[in-house]
Amino acid sequence: MSGKCEQFLELMMVPPESKLQAFLFQIQFNTQLSLFKKSLKTVNIACDEVWNYVKFKEIRKIFCI
Repeated sequence: MSGKCEQFLELMMVPPESKLQAFLFQIQFNTQLSLFKKSLKTVNIACDEVWNYVKFKEIRKIFCI
């Protein structure tokens, strides 16, 4: 048997629910990744704002951070 034929036979033994879950994951992946990147960017911006906040800079100078 060729590799593709074996893969097809293995796929046929997978329960339909699992196939559906895998298909949904594949469809939603790019959207979820995009939302995650947007959230991560928001967190990074917030961290930069805190790091550059004048009073925080003063605290960092006191503790030599």
